[in-house]
Amino acid sequence: MPPAMIFPRVVFKQHMLNGCYPGTLGLATKSGWMTSDLFLEVMKHFVKHTASSKENPSLLLLDNHESHLNIASLDYAKKHGVTLLTFPPHTTHKLQVLDVVLMGPFKTYYNSAVTTWMRLNPGIPFSIYNVASCVNEAYARAMTPQNIISGFRKTGIFPYNPEVFTDEDYLLSSVTDRPNPTDQESEPTEQALPETQEPIFDQLHPIPDLEMLDFEEQGIPSEDTSFEEQSGEDLGVREIEGSDNSVPNSSGLPEESSPPTTRKFIGPEVFIGYPKAKPRKNNRQREKKGAIIATDTPEKEKIRSKKTAIEEKKAAASARKAAVAAKKNAPAPKKTAVGPEKQKSAVGLKKQRTPIEAKKPKQAGQPKTKTVNESETAVAKKKKRKPVQRSLIFED
Repeated sequence: MPPAMIFPRVVFKQHMLNGCYPGTLGLATKSGWMTSDLFLEVMKHFVKHTASSKENPSLLLLDNHESHLNIASLDYAKKHGVTLLTFPPHTTHKLQVLDVVLMGPFKTYYNSAVTTWMRLNPGIPFSIYNVASCVNEAYARAMTPQNIISGFRKTGIFPYNPEVFTDEDYLLSSVTDRPNPTDQESEPTEQALPETQEPIFDQLHPIPDLEMLDFEEQGIPSEDTSFEEQSGEDLGVREIEGSDNSVPNSSGLPEESSPPTTRKFIGPEVFIGYPKAKPRKNNRQREKKGAIIATDTPEKEKIRSKKTAIEEKKAAASARKAAVAAKKNAPAPKKTAVGPEKQKSAVGLKKQRTPIEAKKPKQAGQPKTKTVNESETAVAKKKKRKPVQRSLIFED
């Protein structure tokens, strides 16, 4: 099946696919990543080259990316007999064929093709218009039927293998494997154990005495000891078995050696334990996602309701922003005209003045001061004075 290439451009141009693999679909986005609108075009490309229909159904395995769960794409896939099955979260490194087998050799062949192009074109910079030809060479060498079959076998998809994940794969997640707060609240309170009953931890991992850990007093040589890990569920508990150290007697015949002593050695992981993450401070409940059949009616309706709720929130937010912007850009209210009666009253208020305070007798040693009204009247009198006219007389 021909690939689909997304270029980091606003507008796609056909000459971006010069030298591409035959039948390649060319797309473009500003970021260069998949979007919901582009995935619909990819679905049409998939249906075209697989001839998928309700009479000839097909299965498409993909991750839970938001662009893949578009309602328009799901409706188109269901109409043409394509079943979309998503992987569980954080499992694509084990279950996705492209990640497990195909992308490794593809990157190697692509880098080799770019290096060859730069050697054959010295002094010419490698641009986005040369990518398609290098992808063509790498795609033809990496996406072989043998590699594809090997990828489905290694991921356990076909033939089906449920043992792809081992206990070692889940070991790291045990550090953050914490119980839900709701589960802790629903758990009953611990009851006191009877005096005759020992705690479960002491039953599984009994704490040894100091004499058990003193090997020299027990007669176990420290140089010729062999440690064998005990096969059981108890981690950190090992059996220490002494070797055969029989010494010949005076007659030259070896004495019968006593059976080797076996002691249980408890490692520090039993006392200390493996690290464990602390409980979360915030009780934010995040939605748990898993593998879903996206084209199935119940799942599709859930996705549709979520998308509708998100669109309604966005529409409400945009409406609020538009209302705030319209309020800011609204013209200022015009001042209303004042009638003649109000104008006269305003002028009368301006003409009113406070009466001048009566002069108080001046006390000895007190500086002469003027009230505000006196100073205002003095300034007004100075302004009303007529200028002195002076004339010049010239004598012959």
